[in-house]
Amino acid sequence: MASEVCKQCRDDLAEIDEDLVAYIAGSVEPTPMFNKCGLCGTRSINVQPDTIRRAKFLAISAAIIITYGAWNSFMYSRAMQAPEDIPLPDVAERIGSVDKDIK
Repeated sequence: MASEVCKQCRDDLAEIDEDLVAYIAGSVEPTPMFNKCGLCGTRSINVQPDTIRRAKFLAISAAIIITYGAWNSFMYSRAMQAPEDIPLPDVAERIGSVDKDIK
C-alpha cells in the first residue's frame, strides 16, 4: 500500500469514506480477525453482530435463489419430456371470451 496519498486522491476518497482514506494512507492498522486472550488462551472472532446478521441474510437469500433455479430447471425438463399433443378436456371453456360476455 502507498504510504502517502496525494491531496486530490485523498479528497476524492474522502467523499466515499474517511476510514478508506485512513486505511490506504496506512494510518490505521487493520483489526485482526481472531483475538487470543493472553491469560486463558481463549480465541474469539472480532466481527460485528451486524456483519453476522448480513451474512446469514445473504446465505438464506442465496439458498432460496438456488432452490428456485433448481425447481425451474426440473419443471422445464419435465415439460420438455411431455408429449407435444396434449388433449384438451371435453368441456373447455375460455374465461372472459367474447361469446360469454355477450350472453
